[in-house]
Amino acid sequence: MTETPHDTLLPKDAETRRTPSGSGIENFVSESGTDQALHDSVNATEVNTKDSASPPLTAMRGNLLSLSTSGVSSSRPFVVRPVKSASSLPPPSTRPTHFLALRLNNPTLQTNFATFHDSARAQFPDLSRLFIPPLEMHVTLFVFSLFRADKEGAVESGSTGRLKTVEDARMCLEESREIFKQHYPSSPPALTFRGVGSFPPGNRVLYARVQPDDEFEKLSSFVAALRTHFSIHGILATSDAEVFTPHATLAKVRPGGGKGRGGRSGRGSTGVPRDVWRGWEDYEWGAQHCDTVELLSMSDPKVEGYYRVEGRLGF
Repeated sequence: MTETPHDTLLPKDAETRRTPSGSGIENFVSESGTDQALHDSVNATEVNTKDSASPPLTAMRGNLLSLSTSGVSSSRPFVVRPVKSASSLPPPSTRPTHFLALRLNNPTLQTNFATFHDSARAQFPDLSRLFIPPLEMHVTLFVFSLFRADKEGAVESGSTGRLKTVEDARMCLEESREIFKQHYPSSPPALTFRGVGSFPPGNRVLYARVQPDDEFEKLSSFVAALRTHFSIHGILATSDAEVFTPHATLAKVRPGGGKGRGGRSGRGSTGVPRDVWRGWEDYEWGAQHCDTVELLSMSDPKVEGYYRVEGRLGF
């Protein structure tokens, strides 16, 4: 009996067969570059090179894999390695690519956001890249990762099946009409913005607060139902552990540290300095009646100063 090392490959003329259904082992071929974790779980094959009448069997943790050894050199042992099938691929990246949002385009809101934006940039020129342009203002409902089938082709994930596309998300939003009607049967959301807040760590995000009133609670309930609907359809929101805090971002420190061109409050700082919002703590920004929920892209170029709209559904 000859013990086979793990790094020995099956000769080119060897053949393999699929194991019977239910064996727990899918497709196996003798190719290099397969998933290392699966490879490590395969025990070395022992081949009887003296008794050719005795068919070789590979013991693989309780599962038997029948092998045809016709044409295999009796002097060269081999090991069978699993192919990386679609179901064994690593999960897709959880980096968000798209999000659902309410656009904030009320003229009063836009004017007040512009006042803050221009004042902050003039007072803190080294931090100018932090401040969000007024035309981009919105309330994010939740974010998720989507796949562009027209750019990359279909892939599969071991945990969630096929990675969902922009078209999937668009259809899912369209099928959310009943949720819209249940939570807003007569009028759309009406949000009032007052004062500022910040997210930890280190005030990396400065935002205009949504007034905590009945509309706030209704929106939270609506978003929870919408999030569940998308999750059921395989579109999983990222950062599920976070509590929904509706807000309009005024300034943001991007991942990677540096915020501007340098200076005392530039690259060395990791958060928005408190001096930026001094005097705005109780500012009345205005109100917004939100007519639609929009599916927006994070990475595509802006269109007329706003995110690219992939889909929308009205209240």
